[in-house]
Amino acid sequence: FEAASVCAVTPRSVRALIAVLAAQRKAREITDICCGTFSLGIQVWNEMGSNPEIACFGEEMNSYLCAFSRLFLFLCDIPRFSVSEQNIMNVFKAENDEKKEARVYVADFPLIGSRTIPTPPEIRFISDDAKSSIYADWFMIQQTLERMNDADRAFLLVTKGALVRKNEYFLRKHLIENDWLDAVIHIPSGIYPQHNLPMELLVCEKKRNSKRREKVLFAELGSFAERDSQRICKLSDEGIIRIADLYRQFRGEGRWAKTVDAESIRKNAYSLYPPIYLTGYRRSDEKLKLGEVAEVIRGLQNVSDLPSHGQRYLLNVRNIQNGVIRYEGADEIEVRKSEWEQKYRIREDDLIIT
Repeated sequence: FEAASVCAVTPRSVRALIAVLAAQRKAREITDICCGTFSLGIQVWNEMGSNPEIACFGEEMNSYLCAFSRLFLFLCDIPRFSVSEQNIMNVFKAENDEKKEARVYVADFPLIGSRTIPTPPEIRFISDDAKSSIYADWFMIQQTLERMNDADRAFLLVTKGALVRKNEYFLRKHLIENDWLDAVIHIPSGIYPQHNLPMELLVCEKKRNSKRREKVLFAELGSFAERDSQRICKLSDEGIIRIADLYRQFRGEGRWAKTVDAESIRKNAYSLYPPIYLTGYRRSDEKLKLGEVAEVIRGLQNVSDLPSHGQRYLLNVRNIQNGVIRYEGADEIEVRKSEWEQKYRIREDDLIIT
């Protein structure tokens, strides 16, 4: 069980979603990048019929997890596998071997916050507008794209920031203008037990079916999230089946799935955030200072020395999930100053920003 303490395992329902999408076409290799325990890659292998001819390859920088994955693959009776200890952040020369058989890349990239790295010279040709640095999640996406051949597909899990940040505009533009993006699927918050962030599934392919070219399928699975426990949700079986069917047919349905042409994506500054295309939201260049429309109060600071077991809850953003305040686990403190009650109590219509 030590594996759970050093990596975030992809939730079962998210693994099921990726597996049914990946299994719609045959492949001879599955590569799980940042594989952790290899649970995602194995679910894809099982969905593809547990075919002994399909090889499984893993990449992981943690030596313990490499050993764990090898043992797991062996116990799952997978005849052809290997797991290498390597860091995807290391720049490598792409293979570009078009004779390679079809591969499926899967990756649930680590949450790396706001970490940036210098833009490697290997990708500066993409645009003269490239920034001097890019966020690490887009570098990992780009590393995966670099090694893909025309027959390959990739299913990559990232946070919303990768879809909208201005810093990686030129990378998203490159993705759309080369017609390498097949679908973007929004996975709602509350699915991952380790954090409360929504996630985005990018489906990439370099040589797409002629019926799909110059279009991207956007989908939002919030209406298919159901309570799995008191705190955690999961994607329903119905939702997974329906999005798999829509992806196979490459068509929209209602307000939760839609095919969007490349020109519409260009008009939205190459943003890939699904709600923009599903809810009629439109970008605006108009800007206001927050202080012009609301009173801004900085939260209570430096309260580590306050007596505990008081009469008021000290809430952190982590205590607010899916629109509900989770008091269990929140610190209880004594109110030291009378003005705190007026200044810091959370009231209806307050906005909490972090």
